[in-house]
Amino acid sequence: MKDIAIIKSTFIERSINTLIALFTILALVHYLEIFNIKFISRTMLVILGLSITFLISIIFKEQLPLKNLISKNSLLMFFIIIFILLNSFLVRFHFQLGAMFSLVLGIAFAKHLCESKKSYWIVLFPFWFLSFYIVLKLFENPDPNMVFIRSRNYISFYLLITVLPYYFLRVKNREKLSVLPALVLLLLSLYSLGRSGIISSMILFMGVILHSMKKLKYKILFVLFITATIGFLIFFFLDYYELYLEYDRFSNLETIATIGGRT
Repeated sequence: MKDIAIIKSTFIERSINTLIALFTILALVHYLEIFNIKFISRTMLVILGLSITFLISIIFKEQLPLKNLISKNSLLMFFIIIFILLNSFLVRFHFQLGAMFSLVLGIAFAKHLCESKKSYWIVLFPFWFLSFYIVLKLFENPDPNMVFIRSRNYISFYLLITVLPYYFLRVKNREKLSVLPALVLLLLSLYSLGRSGIISSMILFMGVILHSMKKLKYKILFVLFITATIGFLIFFFLDYYELYLEYDRFSNLETIATIGGRT
């Protein structure tokens, strides 16, 4: 009976993780217009997302005491809802129903992932799917601005948020971290030249490497090596990043009004 219960629990966990991965991939395809697929709609995503949330709520209803559910998750949702309402009526001037939907899905998905013990390869499906698409687009056109229609910063942004659940689960369950996803994220972020993305992916990559090192002296040597390498790259690619142009813009007070937020 115990073995049957374990098999059932593993099957449920993998099934929910697969549904979450599928929802994430479909949401990415719809929002980023990947492969120009048109049949995915917001209505489809809402139905699928709420269905997954309903399944998760059924599973945890029997596992968690009601008082814990109220004291933690409900309290978290209450404070976030307050901020959504303030943003809706004081800033956006309309009710942000999409933000409420994302909040419900985010808490439900996070609650399930927090309880997951296996199936890490399923959690990485959206990351590998997105990485494959980005590399494919770069082969077609090496300009990172042409990967997504909105911004090249989306390369590092969406790769980062799709890879973090994997590392969260590994660290939470005290298991060995694979450096490959962090390395892929770092390389694609460097190519996209998104400065925030490069810093974030570098921090993640260094964290994964340091996590695998046991001795302090190796950790110190690694940090010094990375610091020296970054310093060299900044110096070598100074003109390429056009940092001198940014200085010239700031040095002329008359042009400050035309400076964009990125600068």
